[in-house]
Amino acid sequence: MNAVPAPRHRPLPWLTGAALVAAGVLLVALWDSDEPRPQALPSLARPAPLPHPRAIRRPPPPPAPAAAPRPAPVQAMVFDGAAPDLRWLHDEYADSGDPRARRMAARAFQACVPLFVAAAGETPSPEALIASLPAAQRYEREQALRTLFARCQGFAGERPEVIAAMQAQLRQDRAAQDLGTRAGQALVNGDPEGAARAISAALSANDPAAVASLGGIAVRLARLRADADPSLLPRAAAIDAALPLVACDFGLDCSAQSLAAMQLCAIEGACDGDLAARLATRFAATPPDPAMVEAERNRLRALLASGRPLAANDLLP
Repeated sequence: MNAVPAPRHRPLPWLTGAALVAAGVLLVALWDSDEPRPQALPSLARPAPLPHPRAIRRPPPPPAPAAAPRPAPVQAMVFDGAAPDLRWLHDEYADSGDPRARRMAARAFQACVPLFVAAAGETPSPEALIASLPAAQRYEREQALRTLFARCQGFAGERPEVIAAMQAQLRQDRAAQDLGTRAGQALVNGDPEGAARAISAALSANDPAAVASLGGIAVRLARLRADADPSLLPRAAAIDAALPLVACDFGLDCSAQSLAAMQLCAIEGACDGDLAARLATRFAATPPDPAMVEAERNRLRALLASGRPLAANDLLP
């Protein structure tokens, strides 16, 4: 929604290229206990008379055991502000049978590596990154980096060979790869059919983080078709702006404390407001028409709510 340099020796320019998802996102399953209340004790004043043998009936069968509680969906776990330990998140879901959960584990890994992984023999610390911050939004970006570092400590001090093994597993696990990134790479490689498959998977995966990861794809598709219909570009820009908003509508954590919002602050200096407000700063120079963005948001929301399989042409008709 997607070689390990040592942060101590690298300045922030490479941070600006970090991919965001868009995204996930972790929810904890809660359920109500359905235990029976204890029965009142019988009166001890006078024992009840014994029933006639023919009146004795078999006791009712014990109640059937309650169904196992259904776990809450895991779509947006990595973007949840209540998920402070991203290493635990990765280890818990990296081998899940649910591709959404594996993508969530991958986002947790990519939020921390290589950003906070120290070189061999060095003490993990965000201080080198903080020292290279520019004056603009310096305090806010420092706080975001410290918050991210706290969530990434489980990765930060890990042995290099363990980190390398995790990276190798992610490279080999196609289902764990960010769908928006996969679609964009297919377009770069001149593979529109591969891009269409990745877009369809993201729109049909019941995964709001995957929907958010498609931000930017609509404009790239429109440019491929601009010769036939130049009017597509303004609409595509509105679609790209609407995608993260639709993801928020479907459960993505879009608060100011979400992982994606923290990354935008630390990496791009967009530190004001919630995730939607921070993403809007990317369109500051040429913002799309707000009415068109809202129209596309409503259209995409209805498509995703329909539950039918969606295709690339649904994203940009």
